[in-house]
Amino acid sequence: MHSVPIPRSAPLDPTPILLLAVFVGVILTSTNLPSSVQIAVVAGAMLCTLVVPILHRLDGGGDLSVFLLLPTVLSATQNVYLLLVTGSLDSANLQFLLIVNVLFTLVLLVLLSVTRPQPTREVRDLASRPRRRHAGDVTLRRTALVGLVLTVYGFATMVLFSANTTSALASFRNLATPILFTLVGLLAARRASLGTYLRGLCALAVAVIAFGFFELFTPGFWQAANLSALWDAKGIGTAQATGLPGNFYSSETVDGDQLRRMVSSFADPVNFGTFLFIAFMGAWFLKRPVVMALVVVAASFAVSKGALLGFLIFAILWTRYYTNRVVHVIAIVVTAIVGLLFYGFTQSSSTGSTAAHIGGLLSSFSELPQHPLGRGMGNLGVLAGLFSEGSETGINETGFGMILGQLGIVGLGLFTVLFVTLLGRSRRLPLPRERLFALGTLLGFMSNAAFNEVAMSPNSAGPYFIALGLLLAPVRRGDETASISAQRAKGPNISASLSI
Repeated sequence: MHSVPIPRSAPLDPTPILLLAVFVGVILTSTNLPSSVQIAVVAGAMLCTLVVPILHRLDGGGDLSVFLLLPTVLSATQNVYLLLVTGSLDSANLQFLLIVNVLFTLVLLVLLSVTRPQPTREVRDLASRPRRRHAGDVTLRRTALVGLVLTVYGFATMVLFSANTTSALASFRNLATPILFTLVGLLAARRASLGTYLRGLCALAVAVIAFGFFELFTPGFWQAANLSALWDAKGIGTAQATGLPGNFYSSETVDGDQLRRMVSSFADPVNFGTFLFIAFMGAWFLKRPVVMALVVVAASFAVSKGALLGFLIFAILWTRYYTNRVVHVIAIVVTAIVGLLFYGFTQSSSTGSTAAHIGGLLSSFSELPQHPLGRGMGNLGVLAGLFSEGSETGINETGFGMILGQLGIVGLGLFTVLFVTLLGRSRRLPLPRERLFALGTLLGFMSNAAFNEVAMSPNSAGPYFIALGLLLAPVRRGDETASISAQRAKGPNISASLSI
């Protein structure tokens, strides 16, 4: 098989991580202040440690790749650093600190939208090639339009169906996550490298997996850290017998016992498992087999069904692009058998979690004729249960079901446009390695979100859509010409990736 080595990108820049550490330090030292004062202090710290340095990079032509990783670093660590100050947090402080990663992403989107940074040398080289109307331009415009319509319609339903404001805002955060992070990736591509971003993601994966082994094999770690107090402050609660959240244990039983799941610094096995799959895709794209193996091992300790679905989809796609048709068909059959066997195992040994995820998705379709406009943003789902009583409905534990149940036909249409656009652009990428990465990432997310509402949260979905935005960005116009020429020179089985 002919291949072109993936170009080496610049060393990872530690400066954004150091600035983030300073920002988190301000968060921890400001928790005793009144809520309004703390919000002002944290906003000022974000301005000084994150916004100003980003503006300096945009003005001076620096690379933003590691800055794009910061929302995921916050997601991966916030439950750990908040444990240090749980006793001094009131409800308003806590809810504000839990959405700091989203607020930073919104600020980043605004900065990228209102500035016109000079492109890197690599991007200038791409832009100098022969141009034509590019699918990436359509991707950017449609994603922005979907986001605009979603915002207007979502908040209209909040008023129309009298949804709880806090619940609606929390639901909107999840609904807007794919759009928000895709736009950031698309707009940041002039100043960021997909390769550098994925290398940072792999480094973060190794760190959180190491922490995962530490917390899993340290008896009483989370109880000693008083995790139950933080969960009570969130309004979630923990099991009295263990002092841990219920999802820290597998819904399936082995020899009559539920397995303690690896949760790592996320302190949540679902978010952790979702992160592991995008880390796996990044490691595969960069040809890092050791990181891939670590991720697979960690996903098994996390008992992550979302990651397993992603691995099965990746196996099918890999045989599609890198083997012949016979092997591809065999892979589909084997994958289907594995999936059915695992489903049978969950049905016979599960405490009911798997059935709830599947039942929630099916309920969203069966209830759609009675509620074609939805029940209103914030009126059902996991978050509605946390912040309000929610609706009397069986729609629960499903991301796509939450879209249908809250926004009805309009929501279905908006997200269909978004995902069809991203899938279509992914399928038109010129190189098999790029195409497989994009399709595997997107289909892995979609399969997880179909049965899991948490997969829609910024803590889970953020890195998926930033990576997709970087790869599908309009600034990559001209890639096709160069890539097709390389394929003709090297043969049809080329497995390279152009780096921005």
